[in-house]
Amino acid sequence: TPALADRDPTPDERTAIEAQLQSLGFTSWDDIEFDEDDNYWEVDDARGEDGVQYDLKLAPETFEVLEQRED
Repeated sequence: TPALADRDPTPDERTAIEAQLQSLGFTSWDDIEFDEDDNYWEVDDARGEDGVQYDLKLAPETFEVLEQRED
């Protein structure tokens, strides 16, 4: 089976994801993409209140943080 491509969020998804990131204290981020193969949102270079950049994996529906790794 061929791998599915990542996709950008719709405008409504982007608004919801960005609201969640802000509520968690992130002040900026780079790319937001949905990983179709693994079924989660990827957020690159999300800068936390601590000034550190993280790569995040978010749940597909709730945008809950599933994984947070220092970049």
